[in-house]
Amino acid sequence: MSYPKKSHSIPIIIVILIPQNKSHLDSFHHIEQKLEHFIRRYYISALLKGVLLFFGIGLFYALVVLSIEHFFWLNSFGRGLLFVGVVGFEVILFYRFICIPLAKYFKIQKGINHETASKIVGDHFPEVKDKLLNVLQLNQHSEHTEFLIASIEQKSKNLSLISFKSAVDFSENLKYLRYAVVPICIVFAAIVFGKQAVFTDSLKRVVNYKTAYAPPAPFAFFVMNTSLDAIENTPFTVVAKTVGAVVPEDVQIVYNDETYVLSQTQLGVFEYTFTRPKSALDFKLVANEVVSKPYRLEVSPTPVLLSFDMYLDYPAYTGKSDESITNNGNATLPEGTILKWDLLTKSTDSVAFVYKDTLAFFEKNQHNFQYSKRIFESLNYTIQTSNVHLKNYEQLSFAITSVRDQPPTIKVEMKQDSTLHKSLYFYGQISDDYGISALKLHYYPVGDSAKRSELLLPSNTTAFQEFTHAFPSNLKLMEDTAYALYFEVSDNDPFHNFKTTRSRVFNYNSKSENTIQDLQLKAQSELSKAFQNALNALSEQDKNLENLSKTQKEKAQLNFSDQQKLKSFLERQQAQDKVLKNFNKKMQDNLNQFEKSKDADPFKDALEERLKAQQDALEKDEKLLEELKKVTDKINKEALAEKLEKMAKQNKNKQRSLEQLLELTKRFYVTKKADQIKTALETLSEKQNERSKASEDNNTKEAQDKLNTDFEALQNALDKLRKDNDALSKPLALPDDPTLEESIKTDQQQGQ
Repeated sequence: MSYPKKSHSIPIIIVILIPQNKSHLDSFHHIEQKLEHFIRRYYISALLKGVLLFFGIGLFYALVVLSIEHFFWLNSFGRGLLFVGVVGFEVILFYRFICIPLAKYFKIQKGINHETASKIVGDHFPEVKDKLLNVLQLNQHSEHTEFLIASIEQKSKNLSLISFKSAVDFSENLKYLRYAVVPICIVFAAIVFGKQAVFTDSLKRVVNYKTAYAPPAPFAFFVMNTSLDAIENTPFTVVAKTVGAVVPEDVQIVYNDETYVLSQTQLGVFEYTFTRPKSALDFKLVANEVVSKPYRLEVSPTPVLLSFDMYLDYPAYTGKSDESITNNGNATLPEGTILKWDLLTKSTDSVAFVYKDTLAFFEKNQHNFQYSKRIFESLNYTIQTSNVHLKNYEQLSFAITSVRDQPPTIKVEMKQDSTLHKSLYFYGQISDDYGISALKLHYYPVGDSAKRSELLLPSNTTAFQEFTHAFPSNLKLMEDTAYALYFEVSDNDPFHNFKTTRSRVFNYNSKSENTIQDLQLKAQSELSKAFQNALNALSEQDKNLENLSKTQKEKAQLNFSDQQKLKSFLERQQAQDKVLKNFNKKMQDNLNQFEKSKDADPFKDALEERLKAQQDALEKDEKLLEELKKVTDKINKEALAEKLEKMAKQNKNKQRSLEQLLELTKRFYVTKKADQIKTALETLSEKQNERSKASEDNNTKEAQDKLNTDFEALQNALDKLRKDNDALSKPLALPDDPTLEESIKTDQQQGQ
C-alpha cells in the first residue's frame, strides 16, 4: 500500500493509528496483571498447604521415631540412624512443602506460565472456558491486523470484569489441618497425663546419640527434703524414698570418698543424718548397682560469738575505777554508767541490741562489733546475731541492774548553852552513796519563809562526815524574833541536779540585849525569893535541932521513937542542903550570864566569894550528916550530944552566910536593874530626839505612842526598883536622873 507524498497527510494517519494500538495494549496488559496476581495467590495457597503437611507429617514422624527409642532403648548406632533419618526426612519435607512453593513464588524456580494459569482459570469459571487462552494465542500471532487487534481488545474487555484470584480458595487447605491435629493431640495427651518424659527423654537420647545411656533401673531415688540447705554444726537428716517395682533392702550414701548405710524408717523410706556439717558437700545414693543423680548439701555458716567483753565506764562523781567483764552480759552498776560491748564474731554480718521495743545495731569493724549505751534504768536486753543466711540465729539474753543514787542523809542533834538560849549548838552527821557537794544552813523568821537566808557551811567530798555549828554565831538577826532553821545537804549526783535532804526544823528565839538582861534579872529575882524560902526552912530546922538536943539531954537513953525522929531530921537536913547546893549552882550560872564590864563589880565578886564559901560549908555539913545517919542506932549519948552541938553551930553559920548571900543577891539585882533602866532611858531619849528631827512622813502618831508606852514602862520599873532598894538593910544610892526624865516628858509632850 502506497500513499501520496504530501506533507499534510502524515499527521492525519498518525492520529488515527495511535489510539487504536494503545487501547489494544492497555486491555491485554490488564489481563496479564490479573494472571500474575492469580499465580502469586496460587503459590501462597500451595505454601500454606505445605506448612500444614510439613508440620503434621514431620511431627508425627518424629513422635513415631521417639516412641521407638523409648520402648527399645537403642544403642548409639541405632540412635544415630534414627537421628539421621529424622533430620533427613524433615529436610525432604521442608524442601518439598516449603522451599519449592517459595522458590516458585519468587520465580527462583520456573512455575506455571500464563497459558497454564489461563487453563486453571478457565476450568474454574465456565463462562471463560477457552476465551482467556484464545486471547493469549491471538496476541502471540505474528501479524496484527486491524481485525485481530479489534478481536483481542473485545475479548480482553470482556475478561477484565472477571476476578481471576477468586479461582484460588485458601479454605480448601483446611482439609490438610487433620494431618497436624493428630500429632498435636498426642503431645497434649502426654502433657495432661504427665508422660511428656516419654518424648523429652527419648529426644535427649536421640540428639545425644553418641552418649551412652543405660536402661531405667527397677526403682528410682527421690530425696524428700524440700531443701538441701543445712546449718553449720547443726544435725541435718536426708530422707530418701525409692519408687519402682523393686524396693532395695539397703541404701548407701557416698560423700567425701566414704560410704555409709542409711537407716530404713519404713518400707522404701531411708534416712541419714549429717551430725555436724561444716561445709558444702556432694553426695549420691547407691543400692543394687543403681546410682542416683548427684546431690549437693549446702551448709550455711552460723553467726558465732567467739568472745564477749563488756566495759563499765562509771560516772566520774562516783569515784569508782572503770572495770571490764568478760563473757558475761549481766551487771549491777550505778546509774549513769556508760556500758560498752565489744564482741568478736565469726560468719556474722550484723549484731542487734534489743530491749523493750527498741532495736539498735552494733557498729561493725571487720570481725568485731561494738555498741555503747549510758544506763539510767534497769533493763533486760537481748543480743541477736545474723548473717545473709540466718537471721537472729543466736539470741543471748542478759540483765542490767541500775542502782539509783540514793538521796543524802543527815542527822542533827541540838544543845542549848543555857536557859537564856543565847546560842544553839549543833552536832551533825551527813552521808551519801558517793560524796557530798554542799552543806547549807537555811534560816528565816517564823511565818515569813520569803526572807529565808542561807549559809554555806564547811564540808568536803567524802561519803561520810561530821560537822558542828553554833547558831547564830556572827549572823545578823532581827531582835526579839523567832527563827526557824534547818540544815540541807546536797549530794554529788549531776544526773538528778544534786539531790538534797533537809534536817528537821529547829526554833530559835532571837533576843535583844535588853530582853536578855530582863531575863537575867528576872532569874536573879526568883533566886532571891528561893534563897529567902531556904532561909525560912533553915530556921525551922534550927528549931527541930533544938528540940532534939533538949530531948537528948532530958533522957538517959533515946528510945525507938526518938531515934526515928532523929533519922527524919537528918533526912530533911540532907534534902535542905541539896536544895541549897542547887541554888548555889543556879546562882553561879546566872552570874556567868551577865556580860563582863570593864569596871570592877564589887557586888558580883562578893557574891561569887560568898557562893564558894557556902558551897564549902554545905560539903562539910553533908559529910557530918552522912556520919550521923550511919551511926544513929549505935552512937552513945555523949557523942550524939557533941555532934548535935556541932551541927547547931554549922547551921548558925549557914544561916548567917545565907542571910549575907541573900542581901548580896538583892543588892546585885538592884544595881544591875538600875543600870538597865538608866541605859534604857538614855536610849529612849535618843529616839525621842531623833523623832523630833524626823520628817513629817516618818513622824507618825503611832511611833510617838510607842515611845510614850516605853517611857511609862520604864517609870513603873524604876518605881518598883526603888521599893526593892528601900527593902535592903542598907539601901543603895540609885543613879536617878530627874533632869533626863523631865527632858523626855517635855519631848513627848511636844511630839504628841
